Amino acid sequence: MNVMKKCWFLRDLGNWLPKYLLILLSLSLCSFADMTADGLHYYNESGKIYIVGYEGAERNVVIPDTIGGVKVTRIDYDAFYGVDIDSLTLGANVSIIKEDAFGGGCKIKEFKVVAGNSSFTTIDGVLFNKSKTHLVAYPGGKTTAHYVMPSTVTGMYEDAVDMCPHLVTFTFSSNFSTFSCDESLDEQNEDCSSFDDCQNLTDFIVPAGNRYFASENGVLFNKAKTELWRYPMGRGDSSYTVPSGVEIIKEEAFCVEMTESPLRGITFPASVAFMEDYAIDSHSIMTLTFLGTQPFSPWFQINEYAVIKALPDKGWPDEVFGYPVRIMYPLTALEIWCNELVNDNIHVPQKPGGEYNVQFLAIALYQDGSFDVGIQASWSITAGMNYAAVSQDGIVTFRNVPCRSVVILKATYTEAGVTKSATLSFNLVGEPPGEIVITGPNSVNSGQTGQYTAQAFYFDGSQMDIDPVWSLSAGGNYATIDAQGKLTAKGNLYEAKEVTVKASYTTCTECINGMRTSEKQVAINPLPPKLTGLDLSGNPLAVVAGGNGQLKANGTFNAGGNQPVDATWQVIQGSDVVFVDDAGKMTVSSDVAEPVAVVIRGTAMRDGITVSSDYVFTVAPVVYPNQYFRYTYSFHPGWQLLTIVHQLTEESQGNLLNNFTIFGFDKESGCYVTPNDLVGGSAYWLYSKNSCQVEVYGTPMGVCTGPEP
Repeated sequence: MNVMKKCWFLRDLGNWLPKYLLILLSLSLCSFADMTADGLHYYNESGKIYIVGYEGAERNVVIPDTIGGVKVTRIDYDAFYGVDIDSLTLGANVSIIKEDAFGGGCKIKEFKVVAGNSSFTTIDGVLFNKSKTHLVAYPGGKTTAHYVMPSTVTGMYEDAVDMCPHLVTFTFSSNFSTFSCDESLDEQNEDCSSFDDCQNLTDFIVPAGNRYFASENGVLFNKAKTELWRYPMGRGDSSYTVPSGVEIIKEEAFCVEMTESPLRGITFPASVAFMEDYAIDSHSIMTLTFLGTQPFSPWFQINEYAVIKALPDKGWPDEVFGYPVRIMYPLTALEIWCNELVNDNIHVPQKPGGEYNVQFLAIALYQDGSFDVGIQASWSITAGMNYAAVSQDGIVTFRNVPCRSVVILKATYTEAGVTKSATLSFNLVGEPPGEIVITGPNSVNSGQTGQYTAQAFYFDGSQMDIDPVWSLSAGGNYATIDAQGKLTAKGNLYEAKEVTVKASYTTCTECINGMRTSEKQVAINPLPPKLTGLDLSGNPLAVVAGGNGQLKANGTFNAGGNQPVDATWQVIQGSDVVFVDDAGKMTVSSDVAEPVAVVIRGTAMRDGITVSSDYVFTVAPVVYPNQYFRYTYSFHPGWQLLTIVHQLTEESQGNLLNNFTIFGFDKESGCYVTPNDLVGGSAYWLYSKNSCQVEVYGTPMGVCTGPEP
C-alpha cells in the first residue's frame, strides 16, 4: 500500500495546519519499539505484546506465545516489511495481523501456525483464518507459478497477495465473493487491495460458476463487467483498451509501484464514469486515453512525462493532477519512420548467428495537422520474414542477412474507433565486415604451437569473433596451421625462420567482394645450437721439460660455426710428467730424460649433450744439436693411434711408411690421406698385420737450452 495513500488525510491537513502541528501529529501516529527478543522488535500495549519488526539472523522465525509472560497477540503494520526468511511460525495467541505486515517485497517462503492458535491456519504454506474463509497472506517467496485458491475461501485480507514475483496465474474459488477486510483488522466495509507489484502475473482465472466475479483475457471484473477490479501487470501487452460497458475502475486496478510493467498505455471507453483512489498507480504508463468525459477520480499516479489524451468537445481541462491533457482530433493517417533508412536502404552487418536491432516509429497524423510519435502501434512483417522479426515496440531484429533482400513492415493503430495502417518497403543490404584482424603471438618457438583467432569489424563499430579459413601464405616448410587456427612450428629448426598466417572469411557466397582476408607475420624462433663436437688446440705443440702450455676448447655445432666452450680436462696418458688445471693450463715436469707422448682429453657439456676430444703432444727433454734418441713402438694387430714423438730421421720415416698402412687427417680436404711425411708431434692411424716392435731414431721436439757436452 502506498505511503501517500495511507496518509492522505495528512496531505490535506498540511494545507491548513501549521508545520509544527503537523510534525507533532505525525510523531503521535508512530510507535517506537525499544524492546527486542530473538531479533523480534515489540512493545507492550495494555498488557498485550505487539510485534513491530524483525532484524534477526534466524531463517526460520517463530513468534512465541508469550514474551516475559505477556501474550503476543498482534503482528503490526510493516512488521516484516522486506524481510527475507524461509518460514514464519505464528504462536498460539496471535489473533490480529495488520495491513502490510508482510509487505515491501517480504520474501517469506512459508507460513506456519502452532496447533493451539484459534485464529489462523495454513494450507501449503499459505496463511488463512481458522475457518479457511479468508486468505490472510500469501508468502512472497513461494515459488509456485500457478496458484488455485481453496474452495472454502470467500474473501481475502488487505494486501494478502503482494509482490509475489513467482506468480503467473491466480485462480479464485467458485465461492469467492469479496475483497472486504476481515474483522481481525479492526476495519469494516473497506474494499481492500491485493496483487500490487506481482510483475510476472499474467492471468486472473475465475470459474464460470462464480456469482460475483469474472475474468476476460486474464483481467478481473465483477460479474456484470461494469467494474474493472484488477489488471495483471505482468501481461506482455504494451497497451490495453478497457471493454465498453465498464463504469468503475477500482482502487489499484492498474498498480505496479516498485517494479516495471510492459503496459505503457490505457484506453478508457466513454462508459467509464468513476475511478477510485489510486485506480492507476504505475510509473510505466505513459498515455491515458479517454473516449468520454472526465471521470471523477480522487487521485492517480503515472509517469511524470505521461500525457492524457481526450476527444474534443468533452469538456476536458488543460491538465489533470499536473498531467497535460492533449485533445485528440480524428486520426487521418499513419506513417512509419526510421532514422537508419537512407535512400530506401537499411544497411545491416552480416553476422552469422548475430542480431542487429533497428528502431522504427509509427507516427499518427490528425485532422488538425498535428501528429504524435509516441503511439503504441501493432507491428508485423509482411515480406522478408526469413531475415526480420518485429516486436510490439517497433524494434526490428535482423538475422542471417543476405547481401540484398526486400522487407515490408506494417504498422496498425486504432484511436477513438478509427484504425489506420501504413506499410514501409525497404531494401535490406547486408554489409560484410570492413576488415578482419588476426590476433595471436608474434613468434613461436621451433617445435611449439601458437593459437590464432580472428575478429571481424563492421561499419557500425561492432565486432565479433569469427571462424575463418586458416592457411600459410608463406613459410609452409617451417610450420603448419589447422582449421582452428593452431600453428605448429616445425621441430629441429636451428635457424630463425618466418611464416605468414592468413585468415580468409566469407559472409555470403553470393555477395560481390564478400571475401575478407588478413595476414600476420610470425617469426619461428630457432632452437639453441646443438653441440656436435670439440676441437682442442694447444700452445705449443711440443712442450719442453720444465715448461708449460695452454689448452683451448672450441665447440662445433649442428647449425654451423664454432665458438669457445668451457671444458673439463683429464690427462689420459703421461700423467707422471704433465699436470693440467681446470683452466687448461699445463705444467710439465723438469725431470724428463727422453720424449714422452701425452694425451689430454677435453670434455664439454651443453643442453644435456656431452662431447669429448683428445689432444696429443710430446714432452721433450732438453736436447742438444745432432743428438738422436731411440724410441720403441709396440704395435698390435689392427688399427691403432700412432703419435710421432720425434722429428724422425728419413730412414725411420721410411721404415714406418713402407711397412705399415698409415693415414693422417687433412684439414683442408676434411679427409684422411696417406702422408708423405710423418710430422713430429702429430698423430696418425696405423694398421699392423701382426704384433711387433719397431725402433725409430730422431731428434726430440725440444729446444737446446744447455751447452754441448
